[in-house]
Amino acid sequence: MGLLTLIRRSHRHRYRVRAHGLGRFSEERFATLVDARMYANELAKSGCICLIYVDKDPKPVYCTDDDWDGGDGSPGVREPRRPMPGLTKNPLTAILPALSLYEDVMYAVIETGGKQYRVAAGQSVEIETLAGDVGAQVEFSRVLAIMDGDNVQAGSAVANARVTGVIKSHGRGEKTLVFKFKRKKQYKRTIGHRQNFTRVQVNEILA
Repeated sequence: MGLLTLIRRSHRHRYRVRAHGLGRFSEERFATLVDARMYANELAKSGCICLIYVDKDPKPVYCTDDDWDGGDGSPGVREPRRPMPGLTKNPLTAILPALSLYEDVMYAVIETGGKQYRVAAGQSVEIETLAGDVGAQVEFSRVLAIMDGDNVQAGSAVANARVTGVIKSHGRGEKTLVFKFKRKKQYKRTIGHRQNFTRVQVNEILA
């Protein structure tokens, strides 16, 4: 096991969520602050007070209760009310997978380019490259499922469903570096790759 592997493992779950209240105490670890805050906010609905710590820092960076004093009379910890890291103006783009936060949002699961995507009306999604100019209308006829609240449709019930949208832009993703080597053979190869994508603005889900 190399040093790089140890470093990666040590930072894999650096955010600790501690829940206090209701006669219980629990701690969970997460790789990103977004996941940790989503979990803490959901758990806080049951009446618990959740705090988020980074690595071994004894001072929390986030608390779900504005009036919590830390149990020792010290001022509570609460981040300013600003968008969470990674969020855009449309929060569905980043945290739509947290279905409990968007129970009233109608969404569909479509298949295009050999991949499946969960989309909602008004959402901007990056998919595999499509043929068409910017501003062109697109339609996805391969709809696998539609959920509207507690109503779930799948299979033959969505055989005639469609999702319409418009192409907003074409682009390329961030570069991924692939490094190969063979020890004692003087073999080293570095390959870079940037995946092409098309950004589509979803207009409507037609069930």
